[in-house]
Amino acid sequence: MKKLHPSITLLITAILAYGLLIPQLGFYWDDLPMSWIRYQLGFEAMTKYFSTNRPVWALLYQITTRIFPQEPIYWQVFSLFWRWLGAVTLWAVAKQLFPKRENFALILSLLFLLYPGFNQQSVGYLYSHFFIVLFFFLLSFYLMLRGKTVPAMIFSALNL
Repeated sequence: MKKLHPSITLLITAILAYGLLIPQLGFYWDDLPMSWIRYQLGFEAMTKYFSTNRPVWALLYQITTRIFPQEPIYWQVFSLFWRWLGAVTLWAVAKQLFPKRENFALILSLLFLLYPGFNQQSVGYLYSHFFIVLFFFLLSFYLMLRGKTVPAMIFSALNL
C-alpha cells in the first residue's frame, strides 16, 4: 500500500477537523464589522481603520477582498486553505531540520494544525489574514534553511 504524501494527510485532517461544517458557518467576532468596513465603506475606510496600528495590513486586505465577496463560505475555505498551507510549510521546515525523522515532522505539523488551544478557526475573514502572515513567516524559515537568503528575507519582511 502506497503512503499518502504528508501534505495530503494534512489536507484530509484539516477538512475532517474544520472543513465539514464550513457550509454552516457565518461571520464571527470581528469578521462582520471588519468586512462591513471594507465592503460597505470601501478600500479607503479599510486603510483608515488600520492606519493607527497595522498600516500594512490594509494592503493585504485590499488584495484579498478584491478576490472574494462578503460571503462567509469563501472566507472560511480561504482561512482553512492558509492554515493547511502553514501546516505543510511547518512540515517542510521540520523535514529540513530533521531529515531522518519524517514521522516527527508529520506529527509536529499535525499538532500545529490541530492545536486545541486555538479555537477560532471559525473566524475566517479575520484569521485568514493571520494565517497568510504565519505562512510567510514559516516559508522564510524554510527558504533560509534551503540557503535561499534573498527570498527568505523577502518573506520575512512580508511577515513583519
